[in-house]
Amino acid sequence: MNPDPEVRKPNLVEVGPYVFSERRKKVVLNWNDNNSTVTYLQNRTWHFEPDLTVGTLDDVVTTLNVPAIRNGSTSYDGVYNMYTGKGTFEKFGELAEWNYNNHTEIYKSYCGKVNGSAGEFFKPNLEKESVHIFSSDICRSLKLVYQKEVLVDGIQGIRFVGDDDLFDTSPNNVKHSCYCNSTECPPQGVIDVSACKMNTPAFISNPHFRNADASYHRAVKGMHPNAKIHQLYIDLEQVTIAALNFVD
Repeated sequence: MNPDPEVRKPNLVEVGPYVFSERRKKVVLNWNDNNSTVTYLQNRTWHFEPDLTVGTLDDVVTTLNVPAIRNGSTSYDGVYNMYTGKGTFEKFGELAEWNYNNHTEIYKSYCGKVNGSAGEFFKPNLEKESVHIFSSDICRSLKLVYQKEVLVDGIQGIRFVGDDDLFDTSPNNVKHSCYCNSTECPPQGVIDVSACKMNTPAFISNPHFRNADASYHRAVKGMHPNAKIHQLYIDLEQVTIAALNFVD
């Protein structure tokens, strides 16, 4: 092993983007009149978009091939139970349960609560404060906060973004402490989602470790965080609350 720590650092080079369009189809299991919800599975398919991609599918990249693992599966995302808005329109689009439970049991306390939207429908009369989006990929909801008004293809919208501590379960962030399932949580900017992946080691962060502890940047070369292109956000139309843009 080379004794020079600078030589031992991985030199990471960004490639792509490799763009896939995603299509979602709901497979209804049951309409529940007793509580005005619908129970459904989600079939997600991805289609390669060569005109939007920098590179080709022949490029050699060592990473997890998510589209290949999940493409066309109706069971991977789990079973959703969502309010239809019948009789309780203010709950339209809100999740009631995931996998037949209102708590994931993956995280402790309120961190394991199933709440927010599944990402396609949002309750009406949305205030310019925050929205919650439940992600089955990490078995939890993500809170996005209001940033500004935007114009998307001539349509007026409102943008909600992931704030600086979205991926922070470090000891200094008390309000996110229940997202930490281990005795030693990673430093700010990376969250451990292993419990959501059948205890297979899995961690997520913003691209290029944006808003992460400096130790991550010292450990590798090639990180260039940029809020303009690495910001998690969703744009919603102000009247229908339909999604106009979603970047994760």
